[in-house]
Amino acid sequence: MNGVKKRFIHILTGFVLTAGIVFSPLVSMTAYAMNVRIAFSDPSAQAGSEVSVSMKISSESGEKLGRANIMLSYDASYLTFESGDHAEGGAGSIHVTGQDTTDKTEWAYTLKFKTLQAGSTEIKVSTQEIYDTDEKTGNVDKQGSSKVTITAASSSSGEASLTSLKISPGTLTPAFSADVTEYSATVGEDVDKIAVSAPTKDSNAKVVISGNDALKMGENTITCKVTAQDGTTVKTYTIKVTKQAGTTPTAGNSSDGTSGTKVTVNGTDFDIASSFDESLIPEGYTKTDYSYKGTSVQAAKSKNGDALLLYLIGQGGSGNFYFYDEKTDSWSAYVEISVNKKSITVLPLGDGVQVPAGLTESTLELNGSKVRGWIWSGDTEERYFVVYGMNQDGEKNFYRYDMKEKTIQRYFEDPAADTGVPADKYTEAVNRYESLRKDYRTRGIILIILLVIAVLSLIGMIVAIAMRKRASGRKPERKNIRTEDDSGAPEEVTSEIPEAAEDEEPEETEEEKYLSGKETAESDEKTEKQAEQAQAEIEKKLAGEIRKAKDDGKGDGFEDVKL
Repeated sequence: MNGVKKRFIHILTGFVLTAGIVFSPLVSMTAYAMNVRIAFSDPSAQAGSEVSVSMKISSESGEKLGRANIMLSYDASYLTFESGDHAEGGAGSIHVTGQDTTDKTEWAYTLKFKTLQAGSTEIKVSTQEIYDTDEKTGNVDKQGSSKVTITAASSSSGEASLTSLKISPGTLTPAFSADVTEYSATVGEDVDKIAVSAPTKDSNAKVVISGNDALKMGENTITCKVTAQDGTTVKTYTIKVTKQAGTTPTAGNSSDGTSGTKVTVNGTDFDIASSFDESLIPEGYTKTDYSYKGTSVQAAKSKNGDALLLYLIGQGGSGNFYFYDEKTDSWSAYVEISVNKKSITVLPLGDGVQVPAGLTESTLELNGSKVRGWIWSGDTEERYFVVYGMNQDGEKNFYRYDMKEKTIQRYFEDPAADTGVPADKYTEAVNRYESLRKDYRTRGIILIILLVIAVLSLIGMIVAIAMRKRASGRKPERKNIRTEDDSGAPEEVTSEIPEAAEDEEPEETEEEKYLSGKETAESDEKTEKQAEQAQAEIEKKLAGEIRKAKDDGKGDGFEDVKL
């Protein structure tokens, strides 16, 4: 009994160790070493002045602070980052790192900003990674933010009125007055967007217009929120627009009055507007007068004079700009493609960061400062400039700056154009990588199959041992043999084993060994040896497969592939 238990424990231990070796790389745990608190001050300042924000990182559980990597975000329309302790950034993002001490439980920082306008804004933590001196991740259970209150300068204006209010298409009711803040208008069913012109009396005041697009059938509300220079005085103008079936009603002196000249563009009829609101003119164009086939109309011309825009009004009353080519007498729709405002902070090249192949180091002056970057080796015109920077989400990467368009986008390497690698070589490398990846996947499947075989073998051995044990506990039965006597009557005789001679020990039959239990003991010993041999063979195969997978992963350039 003790031998069976010992053998079972031995086999189970080997199986657990083998499974641990195979699956240990797949399991990872993060040990949190300390509880961390990030706190800020809530300062106040006057618009146009400098304001300092205090920031503290504290270990509340007593462990020493080792290093930190924190990203802060702020509204660049209210604040401009100037300087800070162990901090760099701008354009809405700041990167804060740990201090040069490993014996403190608290780090203090001072971040300096310049206020731009009156109002209230926040500085928040976007991402954070804080470690103790043993490189264990800290658990930030208390994370604050800074509320910066900016008051208006003493000379700031409180004027928040409009000088005029116009819409296109449509006519406002009643007529505009700076003191009247509620208006109404009616447009046709084909109008989905209304252009709003709302110039302010004070050029330093700001206007935010909302609700003028995606119009639905029925009543819609357009708001013009005017905020004075002092940041506290606010005036809101409201326009109730009713979208109904039919066309947009027009007035005799409306701002989108037609010239009486009709044109057809892509099968649709339009009227050329004799005039339109100047606020609708796109950036890069200026107002001009133009004679269209003898009819004087208002137009917009590009700064270089190559493009001409006329304002066309559809049958439903909605209007838009269209390009007109006088030479070919043709029209095409004016379409703007706009992108969200994006800004990055240029950073020094970090340790271990490799410059993409095919680039040559250079310098460029941006915003009055010289910036280190790179240009393409074959680009003699220096059309693009590559810098290493950080976006507002704290992500670091190389970015390509278009020196003509003044736009920026994430830099990517074209394997054929940027690095000079031929397309066939690149394809060959990709195919080799895919082949190796499939090979590693196959080896992983083989390891799983071997583990399944080991489990099944273990179960089979346990069942065999249990059956042997059960058989050894049975008692032998005496057999009665029915015979006939001399008269032919049946007679029952009990069989007996003949006695062996005194000087000769009789040889036991297989049945006698089985009934006496000797054969079971010998079989158990033999089974135990076979089990140990099978276990050793399985462990040997598993170790070999693991060693082979690790050896094949060295030097092949694909060290990121793990089993």
